Amino acid sequence: MQGLAKYRGLIIAITLFLLVIASVTVANFFIARQLDQDALSVNLSGRQRMLSQRTAKTIFQIESALAGGQSPVDAQKELAAATALFDSSLTGFDQGGEVAGGDGKATLLRRAQVGRAPIEQTLAIWKAVPRKASADCASQRYAR
Repeated sequence: MQGLAKYRGLIIAITLFLLVIASVTVANFFIARQLDQDALSVNLSGRQRMLSQRTAKTIFQIESALAGGQSPVDAQKELAAATALFDSSLTGFDQGGEVAGGDGKATLLRRAQVGRAPIEQTLAIWKAVPRKASADCASQRYAR
């Protein structure tokens, strides 16, 4: 034991160094996970913007096809896909859960804790939109 006594300071220093390295590694792991989740949220919110634009464009395409006496079936399928993806992502932001990621694979989205006001406003507007858009398309199609 006396042989180890002269290395006591060195052993304590190495132990403290290893504890610091371990704590930095654990902190880095948790921060990296949070950054990944934040990047996912930013990407999906950007996709929401794109989907809202695509939905509006597709509605105009349906109206144009109907006015020209053409079948809007392809545009209606695109509208259904865009609104379904928008709806599932909006629900993910609101409640959390699995949503389709940018690569199409299911990914876990946590419920948004910050910025709830825009989500609540979007939900209030969105609740009537898919039913109204579908009803309008159907009524125009059968009115011919």
